Amino acid sequence: MQKLVTLLLLFRVANVFAVDTTDSPVGRTYWINDRADDVAPVTLLTAPYGKPIILANRSFVVVELDTNNPRDLAYKIRTDDGQVLYIHRDDFQRALFNEKEYVSEGRGYLTIRQYLFTGPPIAITEEIDRKQGAARRAASAAKQAKDAAFRARLANAEASYQSRLAARIALGGVRVGMTREQARQSSWLTPDKINITTTVQGQQEQWVYPEANFLYFTNGILTGIQNHSDDGVYRRAK
Repeated sequence: MQKLVTLLLLFRVANVFAVDTTDSPVGRTYWINDRADDVAPVTLLTAPYGKPIILANRSFVVVELDTNNPRDLAYKIRTDDGQVLYIHRDDFQRALFNEKEYVSEGRGYLTIRQYLFTGPPIAITEEIDRKQGAARRAASAAKQAKDAAFRARLANAEASYQSRLAARIALGGVRVGMTREQARQSSWLTPDKINITTTVQGQQEQWVYPEANFLYFTNGILTGIQNHSDDGVYRRAK
């Protein structure tokens, strides 16, 4: 039984080293940013199971991975003022700064917790702020350009419509004997509604316009006009 426990511990340690050799922090320098309060601070220990202490605005070098207790691995570190301290490996991983979580407005998460940085925190966050600011400005400029293009298309469409409308109005009103197409090309344009009646004389159409204006067609020819013209020219009432 004792041999089995020993083998299991050795296997665990071997796995620890295997995992830790990939992108290992040993030999690297890390910085602790200043915290705004005591929420989730980076906690260092005077010994693997020693008294916890909290540091800010300091840097340290990871000396080695302490494997004396495989169930509770810790990194041995040396601060910039020479203190030898420890940080549990899981705590170390959780404390590493994650740019994806960082919100530049108001310093984001940096206002509520500490992080471990791979460089001076202010320089790193300012660079992220610069990139995020540039990205926001680019997105804003793209949106403004898109909105301007949309407004230009609307303006062009309105100008085209007004031009066609003016040309049609210039043609004047309708006259008895016109065809459907000629009526549409006149100042009356296209009706709001067409009522169709079929009789023994053929097909009767009533074109309905706003303000009680009507055109009447028999077999495609304009035979009747009803509107409020005072000058004898049958123009569509405005």
